[in-house]
Parts: sequence; structure tokens; C-alpha cells
Amino acid sequence: MGADWKLTQKQYIKRKSVKLVEKKRQYLREYREKVWICSLGASAEVRRRDLRRLEEERDRALRYYDRRLVVLQDEHRELVRRALRRGLVVPDRVLKDYPDLQKI
Repeated sequence: MGADWKLTQKQYIKRKSVKLVEKKRQYLREYREKVWICSLGASAEVRRRDLRRLEEERDRALRYYDRRLVVLQDEHRELVRRALRRGLVVPDRVLKDYPDLQKI
């Protein structure tokens, strides 16, 4: 658990998502390159088919990254909840993210 429960949700997500954000950026760079390569040479029908496939792949990847951010939010909430249950003093700035947990 470390001291992650002492971080605000924004700080926690920023800390945990550095690699995730870089992976997303890398994926989008690769996607743009694939689209560029796809636009070369082949017939219009093949290009449309390949672009459609690439767009579907991109959409799946972006949904994955978005879901992962939601998971990080849930993880942090659980860390804060556990800290409160253990009787640890959670900073007010952290509790602002979770008004419902202030009752614990």
C-alpha cells in the first residue's frame, strides 16, 4: 500500500499512469505511421478496408486506455478506504476527492 493513500486522486493517477500515457502516445504514433503506409500503393477498396480495420483497432486500444484510468481511480479510492478503516490519518485534501468516505 505504501503511502499512496496520502496522495490526492489526481497525484495518484499521474504517478501511476506515466507508463500508460507513454504507451498510449507510442501506440498513436504507430497508428499514424500505419495509416500513412496504408494510404500508399493499394487500390482504393483495399485502402478503405485496411483503414477501417486500423480505426477499429485504434478504437479498441483507446477504450482500453480509458478503462485503465477508471481502474486507477477505483484503486486509489480503495487505498483511501482501507487507510481510513485502519485508523490512519488521511489528509483532508485527499478526502475532498471522496466525500462519501469521510463518514468512515
